[in-house]
Amino acid sequence: MRELVIAIDGPAASGKTTTARLVAGRLGYLFVDYRAMYRALALKSLRRAIDPADADALERLARGLGGDAPSERRAARVILDGEDVSGEIRRPEVSDRASRIAEHAGVRARMVELQRALARRVAW
Repeated sequence: MRELVIAIDGPAASGKTTTARLVAGRLGYLFVDYRAMYRALALKSLRRAIDPADADALERLARGLGGDAPSERRAARVILDGEDVSGEIRRPEVSDRASRIAEHAGVRARMVELQRALARRVAW
C-alpha cells in the first residue's frame, strides 16, 4: 500500500495550518502539527540550556525525542517527557528558538523520521 502525505506550502500567516486541519478532518486523515514538534524540541533545549547554534547537541537532543508527536487525534496536546506542554510551547521565546533550531539539517532529518514513524503507527 502506498503512503499518502499531503503537504501545504506558502507564506507565513496565510492559513496553511487552518486549511490543513480542515482538510484532514474532512478526509479523516491524521493532521501532524510539525511546528509543535519543533517547538517541543525548542522548549526542551531551553530547559537544558543548550545553545541554539550548537547543532551537534541539538541533534543528540532530537534523537532522544520519543514518538509523542502532536496530532489532532491527540486533541492537539503536546506531551514532552510525560508533561503536557501545549501552552508552554506557544511562548514567544520558544517559537523564536524553534525557528533557529530548525535550520540544522540533522534536527530536520530527525523530525521527518518522527513524523514518518507516527504516520506508520496510525491505523487507517
